[in-house]
Amino acid sequence: MRVGLIALALPLVLACKEPAAPAVAAGPQQQEYFPLVDGARWVYAMNASGGSLEVTVDARGVKSVTGIDGELFIMDEATDGTKFGMADLAPVGYLRGEGYVSRYTALDYDDKGGLRSIGGEDPMWVLPLDPALGAVWTQDTGLFQLPEGGGGSIRWTGKIEEQIELDVPAGHFANVLRIRKEYWDESVSPDSPLLAYEDFYAQGVGLIRSVTYNAQDDGSQIVSQDLLRYEFPQVPAAAGAHTVPKEGGE
Repeated sequence: MRVGLIALALPLVLACKEPAAPAVAAGPQQQEYFPLVDGARWVYAMNASGGSLEVTVDARGVKSVTGIDGELFIMDEATDGTKFGMADLAPVGYLRGEGYVSRYTALDYDDKGGLRSIGGEDPMWVLPLDPALGAVWTQDTGLFQLPEGGGGSIRWTGKIEEQIELDVPAGHFANVLRIRKEYWDESVSPDSPLLAYEDFYAQGVGLIRSVTYNAQDDGSQIVSQDLLRYEFPQVPAAAGAHTVPKEGGE
């Protein structure tokens, strides 16, 4: 009878235990809200009116890119995105410069697997290197500007709105920054942004949720992206940091 009581009580004890804290990047990267760790992987669920799909992001490390000075930290974004008109595989490059983690999206692989820039693009600021609450920024950038002409100029604005706790399918995260960004194109709408984004970054993990809104008309939601699962390489904490390229190759 005593064995039976212990067996009955055990599930209750286990159910009352606090859930384990989510895994984070090792070493200095565990303090970052956008950790760039070679070998890491994030898997997201993307949902829009046209359907849903999974997006897998694999960190490939520091690579040279034809058409861009210096090196970039590359992440491959892979999906069966035909229903959304997305490429199956899209490399994205990151670097540190001007006080921000910045992103290059106009990249592609050539026939030999090398990386190349496919359009004149300024790096877009993703997140301040020192992400203080209330921080705001404005960035005017060029997109697909080639020597023979073409392309356009756009403006990004951003603000770190608050620090919160947040639940997503990948778990509960206690230290999350909510950032609002706006995409402006004055040739289309000089008085208001075209799109607005709410991005949520967890310390030591990275992006865990992103929601895109139509900033015109009714401000309706266009697409959402939630972190399903993720993993970092199993390495000693002292070896967890990875050198992230700086602008100008510093």
